[in-house]
Amino acid sequence: MRKIITDSAANLFADQINGVPHQSVALSLTSGGQRFADTPDFDRGAFAVFTAGKVIKTACPSAEQYLAAYGRATEVFVFTISAATSGSYNAARLAQSMAQEIRPEQKIAVFDTKVAGPAQRMLAQEASKLIQAGASFTEIVTQITAVSQQTKVFFVLKTLNNLANNGRINKAVAKLAQVLKINVIGWADEQGEVQPLAKARGEKGARKALLQLLAEHNFDGQRLVIDHADNLAGALALQAAVQAQYPTCQVEIGACNALCRFYAEQGGLMIGAQMKGQRVSIIWVLHIGGSYFKIKKFSRMDYAKARATFAAAADAERAVPMAHYLRDQFVFFGLSAARRRDLVRPWLRTAKHAPEVGIY
Repeated sequence: MRKIITDSAANLFADQINGVPHQSVALSLTSGGQRFADTPDFDRGAFAVFTAGKVIKTACPSAEQYLAAYGRATEVFVFTISAATSGSYNAARLAQSMAQEIRPEQKIAVFDTKVAGPAQRMLAQEASKLIQAGASFTEIVTQITAVSQQTKVFFVLKTLNNLANNGRINKAVAKLAQVLKINVIGWADEQGEVQPLAKARGEKGARKALLQLLAEHNFDGQRLVIDHADNLAGALALQAAVQAQYPTCQVEIGACNALCRFYAEQGGLMIGAQMKGQRVSIIWVLHIGGSYFKIKKFSRMDYAKARATFAAAADAERAVPMAHYLRDQFVFFGLSAARRRDLVRPWLRTAKHAPEVGIY
C-alpha cells in the first residue's frame, strides 16, 4: 500500500486524496498544561474559549504519532509544515529512522515543504496524482522535489500578534501593523520563514497588493488555493479579483483549521500558488542516466502521457542491464538513445522556445 501523510497544518483531513490513502497527524496548541489538538472535529467555539486571554504555544506531533501513521504501508510520502516554523519535519524524520529499523524494506520520503496550509495541501495532491499515474517511488520524490521549489504560500493578515508571540515574526513589525491598522501581505521565503512583503489599508488594497506580488513572483495563473479564517467573504472577493486578472485560473476555497486559524487570526487568508519555473521531466532522470544533457521543459500535464509513451515502447530485456549499471536505484524502460530521440522529437518541436535547463 502507498500512503500520504500530512501534518494538520495542511488543513487536509480526508481519508483519501484522489483515491490514495491519506492520514493527518495532529499538531496542537498548548497553554498551562492544557492541550488543544488540531483535529478534523475542530470546534470554533471551544477554540475561542481555549485561546481567550491566554499565552498560547504550539506543539508539533511526536515521532510516535508519525510512526503509528506510517503503519505497514510499503511506501509513505510525508508532507510537513516548514521546518523553519515547527519541529514537525524533525519528528517525521525521526519516525522514519524508527520505522526503517523495524521494517527495512519500507520506503519513506519526508518533505519539508517550506510552506503551510493550502500550498502544503497542493503538494500532497500532486503526489496523489503521480501515484495514480503509476509513478515509481523515485520518480515521485524527484518530481515533488522539483514542484515544491515553485509552490509558495502567501498570506494576507489583519494582525500578527500570534506569529510574533511565538517567534515567527519580528514583534516590532507586528506592533507597527497593529498601531497603523494595516493589512500585512507576505509569504514563506525559500527557507520557509515568514516574511512580510507589503502592507495595505483595507481589504481591497490588500487584494491589489497580493495580485501585484503574484505577478512579480511569476504566478503561473493556473490554480490558486485559498484558506480563510472566518473570512469567506474575503476569500470570495479574492477569488473574483484573481479570476479577473487570470481568467482561466482555477480557484479553490477552504477553511483554516486550528493551527492555521491561530496564526492567520480572525479574518486572515492563506494562499497557495505555483510560480512559473523550470519544470524538469523526471523521465529524463530515469532514462538518460548520469550524463549531462540540456533539455527543454515540459509541464506536469505531460508526465502521464510521456510515461505511457515510453512504457508502450519498453524493452524489458535491455532494461535489466541499464538498471544494474546504476545499482538498481532507478526504473528503466530499456530504450536506446535513437529510439528515445524518435519518441521525444514531437515534444521538442513544440517546446523549442522554452528555456533550457540542465539535469544530471
